[in-house]
Amino acid sequence: MTSMSLFRRGLFGLSLVVLIVMTLFPLMNVSQPLGSTIQPTIIVPQQHTWQTFNRNMNVTTFVSPDGSRDELWHFLNAAQESIYVEIYGINHPHILDLIHQLNASNPSLDMKFLLGWNSLGYTSENQYVAYNLTQAGFEVRWTSNTDFTYAHQKFVIIDNETTIIHSGNWAKTSFPEFQKKANREWSIAMTDTQITSYYRAVFDGDWRNGTAYDISHGTGSPLTYSPASSTYSHPFATAGEFSGSMNVTPIVSPDTSLQGILYCINIAQATLDIQIPYFTSVGDGGAVDDIIDAILAAKARGVTVRVITEEDQDWVEIEQILIDNDISIVWHDTRWFTANHNKGIIVDGRIVLVSSINYSDNSITNNREAGVIIENEEIAQWYLQVYNFDWGIADCDAMEEVNVYWNPSIPKSSNTINVTVYGHMLYPDIDEVQLDVKIGSDPWSNQTITSNIYPSAEGQLENFFREIPAQPDGTNITVVGRIRNATTWHIGIPMVIRVRNALVTVNQPPSTPTLADPGTVDTDGSFTVSWSAATDPDGTVNHYQLQISDADTFTTVTDEWNTSGTSQLVTVTSQGVYYFRVRAIDNQDLNGAWSNTVDITVLLPPSAPSLNNPGDIDVVGTFTVSWTASTDPDGTVTHYQFQISDTSGFATILFTTNTTQLSQVVTAPNGVYYFRVRAIDNDGNPSPWSNTESITVEVPFIPGFPIEAIILSVAIVLLTTLMLRRRRQ
Repeated sequence: MTSMSLFRRGLFGLSLVVLIVMTLFPLMNVSQPLGSTIQPTIIVPQQHTWQTFNRNMNVTTFVSPDGSRDELWHFLNAAQESIYVEIYGINHPHILDLIHQLNASNPSLDMKFLLGWNSLGYTSENQYVAYNLTQAGFEVRWTSNTDFTYAHQKFVIIDNETTIIHSGNWAKTSFPEFQKKANREWSIAMTDTQITSYYRAVFDGDWRNGTAYDISHGTGSPLTYSPASSTYSHPFATAGEFSGSMNVTPIVSPDTSLQGILYCINIAQATLDIQIPYFTSVGDGGAVDDIIDAILAAKARGVTVRVITEEDQDWVEIEQILIDNDISIVWHDTRWFTANHNKGIIVDGRIVLVSSINYSDNSITNNREAGVIIENEEIAQWYLQVYNFDWGIADCDAMEEVNVYWNPSIPKSSNTINVTVYGHMLYPDIDEVQLDVKIGSDPWSNQTITSNIYPSAEGQLENFFREIPAQPDGTNITVVGRIRNATTWHIGIPMVIRVRNALVTVNQPPSTPTLADPGTVDTDGSFTVSWSAATDPDGTVNHYQLQISDADTFTTVTDEWNTSGTSQLVTVTSQGVYYFRVRAIDNQDLNGAWSNTVDITVLLPPSAPSLNNPGDIDVVGTFTVSWTASTDPDGTVTHYQFQISDTSGFATILFTTNTTQLSQVVTAPNGVYYFRVRAIDNDGNPSPWSNTESITVEVPFIPGFPIEAIILSVAIVLLTTLMLRRRRQ
């Protein structure tokens, strides 16, 4: 038996075995290669919508470095059932010790830790914490490194009843020991199951998308703690305790952070107080520029704006922008504080935002961040005391080292107004202090107040004050501080005190629409962009503004549409990646926040070639069809596809070929033939078909000279030629 016969029999036998196995085990997944891993289900990040809850609940307020450590320890020690932590970073060894102590005293306490993946400044520390807790049996996961640029949130859920929002991490500089130098941070604890369920949904979604810690991720280095001492007196060591009815709006990046920040700024009527580590992405046309525009608009409509920040990213740009618009900006004190790490807003002394959200485009639109807006005057006033303390000890340079403020922040017509000129930046070289005052449209008055003095927070006689008598409701009082050092006068910028017995209801912005994905690739330059409808809480949505840009920062807006509908047909004439965003504008011309950003890649096809006329009639049966060359706007033409049909509509294709040439030789029997051609580029995109050309083949028939004779004659000629060639050889 030959080897080929053996092979054929073996192949038949193997086929029979495979058939039997598939018959006996019809449910076996034979398509999965041996040794391969099953791909996990891709979980799309949950979208967290804007929701405002009216709740009667308990709230605790605390700040770092004053009472943050004691309050966090208090809440964690009170946990009975569970502690779920979603945080950017942990580097505090005492917090790690506390976690182990809680587990030892209550082994049934369910604790989960969701840490930031590759968090800047916390890489080694997070690795050690993850390794340490995993070794002790705790569940530890990394936040998704694909869903967010950074998972920068800082919140804790206790017993599914209390949610704590921090501006700071579980860091040595956020929860320090007594009289140790640390950051200024705000925290707020809310005890309410409905509010907590919102943040629990955030945690659960991020937990599902997270990656379980594995020792291969690194074990880091053990945590250490050796802080610098401080003489800070901890004036806010006692936490604020509040209960009652309040409006509560959770906000998270990238879903609703911009909407929340703009809501706070746009709703301000008298005062707007912002404390933020830095402004960056200034001038990029993104979310931060939207915030700056809203701040300037607030100033323009008569709101007194104060900003506490640091000399950090883009500080020169933001300082110039604000000072040019007579908005006071100061640098946070660094004598008692490591840094200003707070990210808060106080509106009209009655609304407060506590969050982890920095003023960077990434933080607002690409990170995971968490915050909350509380509408409750008592709570806002508690944080305002902290803010005013920081304002009074801050530094400034563009304000010529002269800082002022007053008490109460929004005086009523029955209030005497105490205005302070803070002189600590020029202390002790202060020779004279004046306060310029302009009440309404009255002329300016100037008063020397050098003798009216009280100690600063550091015990130095550097705070100078003047009392302004009570003024009628609606009065605006402009004040300017002056300090003379020898012959040099340092003059601050004007600030406006607004006397208001009550604040009116102001227009609120519409909600944020959501852009639908227009698809990954478009190949003709025409497509539709659509979005969900927005709503307006106190009016109607007038129209939508859709923008297109060649960058996701929208530094340059290449086109813009205003439409009352929720879709827009877009036509572009060049290839590239295009980005879109949309916002709603209400019937009072108030802008809502920009939506999510979507993009689409446009790969335009080559131009259509043009067929040359091959003639009306061919009498030989062989002819050439040619065409013009095509061009491709975003690549190269690799070849042409040529087709022949016997119908002008190309219902039947007689012949198809691909060629790199600009012509095709055709041999065909008698009949009518139609031709068309198209170009194919390096991305595989075809151009439109060319024009259609046709030709009639009419090879004449010679009577009395049968075709068999023609064939025989040709054969004789060929045979004779071959014989002659052999003889010559």
